[in-house]
Amino acid sequence: MRRVAPLMMAGCVALGGCYDAPVESPPTTTTEVTNYSVLASGRNKVDILFMIDDSDSMQPKQDELKKRFPQLISQLEQFATDGHKAWYHIGVVTSDLGAAGISCGNNLGGKLQPIGRGADLTKCHGLGGGFNFINYNQLDGSNNLPAGQDLATTFQCMASVGLGGCGYEHQLESVYRALHDTPAENHDFLRDDAILAVVFVTDEDDCSAPLISDLFTGAIALPPAGYGPKQSFRCTQFGIQCGDPLMSIPSGPNAWSHCDPTPGGGKLFDVSRYVTLFTKPLGAGGIKADPDHDVILVSIAGDIDKGVTELLANPDTIPHQPCAAFNGGNCTWVLGHSCHSDSDATWVGDPAVRISHVVAAAKQNQFTSVCAGSYQPALQSLADLIEAQLKDFCFDKPVANPDDPDCIVEDVTPSTTGGQDAVFEMLSCKKTTDVPPCWRPLPNPACKPINNPLTNMPEQIGIQIDRGGVVLPPGVHTNIECATIAHSSN
Repeated sequence: MRRVAPLMMAGCVALGGCYDAPVESPPTTTTEVTNYSVLASGRNKVDILFMIDDSDSMQPKQDELKKRFPQLISQLEQFATDGHKAWYHIGVVTSDLGAAGISCGNNLGGKLQPIGRGADLTKCHGLGGGFNFINYNQLDGSNNLPAGQDLATTFQCMASVGLGGCGYEHQLESVYRALHDTPAENHDFLRDDAILAVVFVTDEDDCSAPLISDLFTGAIALPPAGYGPKQSFRCTQFGIQCGDPLMSIPSGPNAWSHCDPTPGGGKLFDVSRYVTLFTKPLGAGGIKADPDHDVILVSIAGDIDKGVTELLANPDTIPHQPCAAFNGGNCTWVLGHSCHSDSDATWVGDPAVRISHVVAAAKQNQFTSVCAGSYQPALQSLADLIEAQLKDFCFDKPVANPDDPDCIVEDVTPSTTGGQDAVFEMLSCKKTTDVPPCWRPLPNPACKPINNPLTNMPEQIGIQIDRGGVVLPPGVHTNIECATIAHSSN
């Protein structure tokens, strides 16, 4: 493929003739190649799925999420005001899938929760349209909110999932069931032509296990005779490895770092199951045609930079209380917390190694500590990632000649089998005498002002792509490669 070449110019601009300098000595301008990749088909649909841990320690985290959600809504509404209206689906699932071979929690099966189990039923009412998710369409002004209930309140009712979920949390598998093995209750939530954003809110690591796993039924004797006490530490001991070289975490006092999911999953599902879902294209096991652009993953979970095993009395009690000798009952080995709130002793989080591994695999991702005093930055980042996919293309660096920038514009159709992508290069409308398909630079007031050092004036320049009314299929994106100004001096 042809590439735009970085240039050194003395008073001239790429493809645009010479610059009439306002001073005696024309500026020397160095350009660089800047690459952009944007959605090509005018995407205006977004599916947002919140996975909210409903185990016993989650109350302050659930409250913080519900408190900050109106700020996310405010941002989405501002997008609409700025000309980027969209059609949103917003759903909630919990981490409760039960646990193989034992009675644990309610096993909600990855089903969308229209009203959380901890909601106040005198204030929370059912959604309309036969959906178990919020259907909020800014394009035509329609929604399925209960009568007299606004968007923020409706989400808060959905997100009040309670604390009765299984303590062996299946965060990743719950999302997999919701989106891949779709229950009937989730009908119409996931759309092929929508951006998918998944937000994990949890204070423990993932313990997703297949139904054939004996992790939860095995003997309580310490390994190798058994699997240890029936606590969440089993998920850590048989689901991740740490150190150099990697090895399973033993029972006993031990500080550890450099952890990864156990290859093959150990007693749990291999995390490749979820990495494939979110990062591979359709036809290769993925859920989206163009996962680099269509999938956003956000983690509000425990820090992973440190971990420790501790011998504790009554390990479900917060704060933890040390004890002297392991007895397999009220004095047992547990996973120590990796983060603590400065304001609430019960607000803690454990290292989320498996969840972090999956979220990091997505090209568009964001991480926030579950112990953070505010989740507002996490939801702001989510809004920013969504906005980047909704808005028109804008230059974020100055171009030497805004009227005729030196650019290559290509539509790229990803292969559905992981093979060679199909690439179509478009000419500028100036070269085609405005015959589509073509592209043209245009002032765009929605773009952030960028100062051009050649004129010392702010510019708001974007590229408009004219396809003559042709709507491209989902997954197609546009690569834009332009010569932008890296440095200018007299």
